Amino acid sequence: MAKQAKSSAESNNGNGKDDSSFLRTRLVVINEEINGKVAKQVIRELEELKFKDDKTPIALIINSFGGIVYDAFAIMEHIRTLGVPVHTKTTGYAFSAGAAILSQGAKGHRVCAKNAVIMLHEIVVSFSGEMTHVNMEHDQRVKLNNQVMSILAINCGHKTKKAQAEFIEKIVEKRYFTAKEAKELGLIDTII
Repeated sequence: MAKQAKSSAESNNGNGKDDSSFLRTRLVVINEEINGKVAKQVIRELEELKFKDDKTPIALIINSFGGIVYDAFAIMEHIRTLGVPVHTKTTGYAFSAGAAILSQGAKGHRVCAKNAVIMLHEIVVSFSGEMTHVNMEHDQRVKLNNQVMSILAINCGHKTKKAQAEFIEKIVEKRYFTAKEAKELGLIDTII
């Protein structure tokens, strides 16, 4: 099994230099599964950069197969309420929670490499236990899925209920998107 990469403040970039140099250039990187530890680190880095300069945009590079939706929400809500523009970019892949975070970037500054792949899907969960609890978990899953889809639709510029329904239908029909398709969908603004 491949060794998990670390967030930008914890690792080095392969040339022996500490990746805290990324923070000096206002760059935050997510290149692993999105979980509580990653969310905590990304939020800390965003806050540190805001504290140093609350006007200059922050770049967030995302190459992630996704992760835990609640942890992605924490990052997304932090980006939304930070008060500093966050420019998002993917150069390889932004799947699931990674794609949701990519869509949360500042409008006009959500960038995707031309050969990158973006994947979206409905929430995936499994249930076990007593029937009452399974039913409660199912109801929560439906609410959570609707919330994720609504946020994605709004981030992509689909404001009306009809436009949101059409957007969700496209995601359910087609899960993997090229950069061009992601731009047409409104997930990104620019292809590089």
